Amino acid sequence: MKKLIVLFAFALTVIGGIAQESDLDPKFASYMIETERRTVFVQNMNLNEADAKIFWPIFDAFEAELLTLREQGIENLKKYGEQYEKMTDEQASVLMKSMLTNEVKRSKIRKKYNSKFTKALGGKVATRVMQLDSIVSMVLRLSIYDELPLVGDLN
Repeated sequence: MKKLIVLFAFALTVIGGIAQESDLDPKFASYMIETERRTVFVQNMNLNEADAKIFWPIFDAFEAELLTLREQGIENLKKYGEQYEKMTDEQASVLMKSMLTNEVKRSKIRKKYNSKFTKALGGKVATRVMQLDSIVSMVLRLSIYDELPLVGDLN
């Protein structure tokens, strides 16, 4: 868990500023998040060589499916950063709908890959992957939301 502090520091310095930087490239930000996520998994999965050969291709496919959702989430943050001072009810509803759609898609991907990890490496490994994924996602979300005002705070 202590290793997640690296991710947290990264999130505060790079991702926390996304809403204020309209020129930040979502693909670059997504790449940085993916790199940090991978580091956390490398440090915390504790796989032997044989299991690692099975694990990483599945993990890479998992990350590839999450990529579009991650980029959409970054786009949503950019829109929020551009709009939150004068956000209309309609803009807020559009952003929230996109965020909720992203969450549903993410849950489906997690369920799909939990099954793949379970079949390939067993329930303990699959559960560990999903735990780490949840923790990393939570740390990122908390650090981002810590930097952003709630809708209506500035109106």
